[in-house]
Amino acid sequence: MGSNASGGMFTGVIPALFTPFNEDESINERALRDHVEWLVGHGVQGLFVCGSSGEGPLMSPDERRRVVELVVEQVAGRVPVMVHVGTADTRTAVALAKHAASVRAAAVSSVPPYYYAPDVEAAFRHWRAIGEATDLPLFVYHIPKLINLGSLAPFLDEVLKLPHIAGLKFTDTDYHQMLSLIDMSGGRLIVLSGYDEDALAGLAMGASGIIGTTYNILPEIFIGIYRAVRENRLHEAHELQRRLNPFFRLVLAKGVNMHTWKVLGEMRGLKLGRSRRPFEYITGAQREALEAAARRIGFPDRFERP
Repeated sequence: MGSNASGGMFTGVIPALFTPFNEDESINERALRDHVEWLVGHGVQGLFVCGSSGEGPLMSPDERRRVVELVVEQVAGRVPVMVHVGTADTRTAVALAKHAASVRAAAVSSVPPYYYAPDVEAAFRHWRAIGEATDLPLFVYHIPKLINLGSLAPFLDEVLKLPHIAGLKFTDTDYHQMLSLIDMSGGRLIVLSGYDEDALAGLAMGASGIIGTTYNILPEIFIGIYRAVRENRLHEAHELQRRLNPFFRLVLAKGVNMHTWKVLGEMRGLKLGRSRRPFEYITGAQREALEAAARRIGFPDRFERP
């Protein structure tokens, strides 16, 4: 098993980076570079590239490689870049991991192989192949809605056997289980909490950092939550998390549509482009209604700063 030492660079607020697209759904490279620069300038501590929020599963492998190249080049070593290489097939995931290593990304991560609803053994074969492909730290993407990984102790035992394992992206609300994984691993696993609306809960229960969608457009307030928790100012962290509740009620009521988030980002002055089909491109009356609802809760002014 590989050491998690190099994976320990992942702490703090890590946006699951958006991928801006042009009207023809090609990658908007200029907008991508600009967004990376804006986030780094606002103090985020890392970037998670080509995940769900980055619409990685909707891109071809060559497009995913191009996004990773652009992001790593733009970051220029200022923050670590974790590349999501998850795919339905292991061969492509391994190829994406090798590419991430070739451009000097800091780590790789992968969901379980999807579409065919594989069993636990297949998921671990998938992760093992990714871990063996490079020397990069590996972060297993723990997301129970994709696969039931069974009871805690056997799961942890298998995770710790994975090559170059560094930690978990924990996208679940069972924070007792998350803390148990941290404790039972003896501190060998870096755990990053994956639900934005529960950022405080994840950090308070021992996560080293948080990876999420909202951090693309409101990084400051989550950095405020992270710092308040680390400095034991829990009342302040609680108030910051509460301030976000109207925003989350708004976006969660809209369902999963990445363009909703991008429209809200544009209300902050960001140029995030459109999303890829099958996500709905919000225009006209729908967009006006979304923007009006956002203004009613004070977005963006009320949510920009801690």
